[in-house]
Amino acid sequence: MASYVERIIDFLDKLVQNPDMPKMLTEDIEWAIDVISQNKLYTGSMDSINFNMLRPEIAAWIDMINMNSIPKNLEEIERLAKYEEMHRLENQKKGRKRPVADI
Repeated sequence: MASYVERIIDFLDKLVQNPDMPKMLTEDIEWAIDVISQNKLYTGSMDSINFNMLRPEIAAWIDMINMNSIPKNLEEIERLAKYEEMHRLENQKKGRKRPVADI
């Protein structure tokens, strides 16, 4: 029994062999076959992509990802502020445990 990847590649190979397929689509399918067969489907880098943050659709997605549109609960904000303050104080105490150099 063939794996799902093998089935997809076989299907795409059959599409490429179709003489009625436009050349541009054939090239795209061949590219897809290469990407899938080389196991590069999920690799990529977002570092080279520059997003225009002023575009409304990009700003909307960023707001959604950052959950900016979700109403804030004041009780939760206060609880998190206390939690952050507690950790800030703990980190300061850890920093004071280091020996102080004599001047």
